[in-house]
Amino acid sequence: MNQRIYVCPYPYLLGFLILAFFAVPKGYGESPAQIKSEEEIVRKQMVQWSQDLGVTCTECHNIKNFKENSFKSFKVGQDHAKMVSIMKENGFDGIKGPLANCYMCHRGTLRPPAQTPQKK
Repeated sequence: MNQRIYVCPYPYLLGFLILAFFAVPKGYGESPAQIKSEEEIVRKQMVQWSQDLGVTCTECHNIKNFKENSFKSFKVGQDHAKMVSIMKENGFDGIKGPLANCYMCHRGTLRPPAQTPQKK
């Protein structure tokens, strides 16, 4: 009686796959509640910016893909958001001094007025 014993031609491959499965760290995904919360924050910020600048979404965004950054005004907006953040870190936080935001300079228009308002 001649019995053939099956031997896996790739024993190391099977061991590697098992090891890889257990060694790979699990993903740290966000819960649906966290994602919804972040989306609400972004939406509120966008509404505030559009009011401060007197524009609609289409000024900076492609309405078919809101994350697309091909518009020049989108890139300018990103730079200005960084500038406002730096101003807030350096005293324009609404506590130590005035609150830095888009309206501070733009006054409801896309292009800021040539002169800033004077204190009375």
